[in-house]
Amino acid sequence: MMKKVIVSCVLFAACSTAMSQGYMGAVLALSKIDGACAGQDDCNSDRHHAFKVYFGSPLAQAHQIDLGVGKVSAVEVGIINFGKGRSAGHTSVPELDANGLVITDNNNVPILTNAPTARSTTAHALTLAAVSTFPIGGGVTGVVRTGAAYVTSTVRYYVQGAENGSETANKLKPYLGLGLEYDVVDNVKIVGAFDWTKFDVAGNTSNLKSFGLGASVGF
Repeated sequence: MMKKVIVSCVLFAACSTAMSQGYMGAVLALSKIDGACAGQDDCNSDRHHAFKVYFGSPLAQAHQIDLGVGKVSAVEVGIINFGKGRSAGHTSVPELDANGLVITDNNNVPILTNAPTARSTTAHALTLAAVSTFPIGGGVTGVVRTGAAYVTSTVRYYVQGAENGSETANKLKPYLGLGLEYDVVDNVKIVGAFDWTKFDVAGNTSNLKSFGLGASVGF
C-alpha cells in the first residue's frame, strides 16, 4: 500500500511539472552512511560519492504559503544514490584440507582458523518534498526541502572474499534538504545541497547524509 502511495505522489508531481513551467537539477556529492562499519573491526569507508537528480514544479501563486521571510513555492521529486560504505573484520571458520574437507583434532572437533570478512552497505532514496525558498540577496536564495523518502538499503556479507548472504529493506523515512542557489543566467543556477534521511536494514537504523554541488535548469 505504501509503495502505491509513493508511486501516486511521484506521478502527480511529474504531471504537475509537465503541465507548467518547471526545473530540473543534478548534484555530485560526498556521502556518509552512518552505521556502515558497525560490528566490524576496520572501517574501510563509510564515505562515498553520491549523485542526485531532481525535478520540480512551482506551485501556482494562489497555492504558495507565505512564511514571512520566504515562502513554500514548489514541490520536488528526487532520486539520490548514496553510494556504498565498506567495512572489514575477521571470524572463525573451520579449516579445510586440499580436498575441501573439514580438518578435525584427535577428538573429532573441527579446527578453526581466522578468516577475513567484509560487509558493504548501499542505499538510495526516492524523495518527495515541499520546497521553501528564502531570498538572501545578490542572486543567492536559501532552500529548505521537507518531505518523505522511500529508502532502499542493502547489506552484503563476505567471508574470505566470497559473498555470504545479503539483506535488503525498503522503508519510508523522513527527508530534509538544505541548499543555496545562485543565479548565473536566466533559468540556470549553481546549487549547493545537503540531504539527510535514514535507513533501516539488518537491524541497523542510522543516518544517510550527502553534501555536494551541482546545477539546475528551468524550462
